Amino acid sequence: MPIIQDSPNTLYILNARLSFPSLLVPQASTLGSKPRYAATLIMEPDATEWQEMTQLMYTMYKDKWQEHANNIANVIQGDRKLRCYGFGQEKLDANGQILDGFQDKVFITALRKEEDGRPKLYNQQAQECAPTEPLNEMFAAGNYVNAVVSFWLQENAHGRALRCQLVGVQYVKEGEHFGAVEANAGEIFAPVAGAPAPTAPNGEKSKSARKRARQRENRARAAGDAPPGAPPA
Repeated sequence: MPIIQDSPNTLYILNARLSFPSLLVPQASTLGSKPRYAATLIMEPDATEWQEMTQLMYTMYKDKWQEHANNIANVIQGDRKLRCYGFGQEKLDANGQILDGFQDKVFITALRKEEDGRPKLYNQQAQECAPTEPLNEMFAAGNYVNAVVSFWLQENAHGRALRCQLVGVQYVKEGEHFGAVEANAGEIFAPVAGAPAPTAPNGEKSKSARKRARQRENRARAAGDAPPGAPPA
């Protein structure tokens, strides 16, 4: 089962698609915020892990807030900043389009404080990754991973919220990487009006210059005055 029985509020997520990873170096999400390790785990709405997470969080709400649980749950559900999970249609780019990979999906965002140390990273053999392994390639956005995360409830001066701690991530397989395809600049640029004719690199004659030289040699050869040492036509 995805819920780890001997670790309270801990979930084992299988075969999720990795997005916005900061697994090697902690990053600040906004200007002035504290750097954190992070991973967004994308899955299908009918994934077992998503259903288990939903049940788990309501159990946590009820245990902590009892008869007020439903009211507090509604507040958390209504504010994306108060919850560690979300729905694909909430992930929009600057133009209002749903981000690549999030269409019709759900996700969990897990964080880890810098002072808690880097999350454990594992390879396909379930061995902790060695420094010599290509970690940037293994844990790139778009790849598939397994993850262990732990949920906790915030209740302080900043309000009540559902948060998620990133414990460890295992590389599963490569996926199609997120991000736009880089434009071919050579197909976009045009010659600048009035620019001088290009010169061949390293002082070599350009292809057109060599062609004109051969034409001159052929004409000279036909007239009987080919230059000494000229190759036969």
